[in-house]
Amino acid sequence: IYISAAYGQLNSTDDASNYTEQTVSITKYFFDVYPLVFDMGASYSIRDYSESQDRTMSSNLGITYYINSNWNVATDVSYYSELETDMGSTLEATLSIGFSETLNGLFEPTQDTRSTFLFNDAFIAINDGNMDAAAKILDRVLFADEYHPKALFERAMIHHENHEYEASIPLFRRVIAVDDSVSEAYYLLAHNLIQTGQKDDAKAVLELFVNKTGDKTMKAVLDQL
Repeated sequence: IYISAAYGQLNSTDDASNYTEQTVSITKYFFDVYPLVFDMGASYSIRDYSESQDRTMSSNLGITYYINSNWNVATDVSYYSELETDMGSTLEATLSIGFSETLNGLFEPTQDTRSTFLFNDAFIAINDGNMDAAAKILDRVLFADEYHPKALFERAMIHHENHEYEASIPLFRRVIAVDDSVSEAYYLLAHNLIQTGQKDDAKAVLELFVNKTGDKTMKAVLDQL
């Protein structure tokens, strides 16, 4: 939920267009079906002219589709109602194409990307035990960065703990492809391959890890297969 306040001033050669404006708004975003994002909001504005004042209430419903982490297509429907005047109300609809990019490296003190900030939110949800919320946020991280190592592992773990073994397998494989030092990824990948009837593939995964590290614990697990 975002709450914002703004102040603006417009000067024009036409005296009737000179005014100052104060606005307070609140917006709620819904990411449940990302890459579709829904938002709902309302605002209250006061516009002061030299000899009069307008008060406006507005509400809006927006839908944004994220084509990728930079490009999006959005539509928005807004309803405006003038208060204390006979100006009536207005309904407006817009369609837009947007592009956004983080300017990493240009500003201090942070070099973090959107994926990093989102992953931090997901980790908070995990620590709070809210795995459904964490899964949705991690899906957003992986939409923007499909090889984010920590997000891959945590998303695979949520699948694993929900016994969604098939879904976890490609994620654990990508964890290993990105960082082959994550020993737990090898073990869990092998475990889930066995659970889905892919014993030979499980042996190949463990053999790869044992040959790479000489890990005796993994060697014992491999010998039992």
